Amino acid sequence: MPKMDGIELSKEIFKINPDQIIIVISAYSESQYLMDLINIGVEKFLLKPFSYKEIISILYDVIVKKTQVTNQVDIGNGFIWDKDNETLTKDSSNIKLTIKELELLKLFIKNHSRVSLTQEIFNHVWSDDSSVATQDALKALLSRLRKKLDGVKIESIYNLGYKLIF
Repeated sequence: MPKMDGIELSKEIFKINPDQIIIVISAYSESQYLMDLINIGVEKFLLKPFSYKEIISILYDVIVKKTQVTNQVDIGNGFIWDKDNETLTKDSSNIKLTIKELELLKLFIKNHSRVSLTQEIFNHVWSDDSSVATQDALKALLSRLRKKLDGVKIESIYNLGYKLIF
C-alpha cells in the first residue's frame, strides 16, 4: 500500500468503527510489526503464503466470534441494555424508563444499524393510540430519553427519523 502500512490502515478503520474485526494478510513477519497489530486490536494475522484450509479456519473463527449472541448491549457512556429483562443500567444502577421511553429505546436498539423512520416510531411507540402520535409528543419523548441517556447520542436525520448512535 503506497500511502500507509497495515498498522496505520487498521488504526484508521478502528477510528471509524472500534468494533470492526480486522484480519491482516501479509508477507511481513517481523515480530515488532506483529506485536503492533496485536496491540491495536487486529483479530487475526495470516502470513503469506497460506493455504485454503488456513483462511477457512480463520474466517470460521471470526464469524463465530462476531455472531455470538449476548443478551447485553453496551450503548455507550456506561449504559447497558439487557435484552432479556428489558432493563437499562448505568454503573449497575437501574434507569427507570416510562413505557413509551422503553418502547422507543427497544426500537432504536433493534434498528441499531439503520435509521428508525418517524412513521415507524409512531407505529411502534403509539400502537395503542395513534391519535396522540404527534411531532410534539415525539419531540417530548426524545427529549426525556436524551436526558436519561446523558452522553449517548440520538441523532436526528432531517425529514426521515432518528438513530441511536452506539
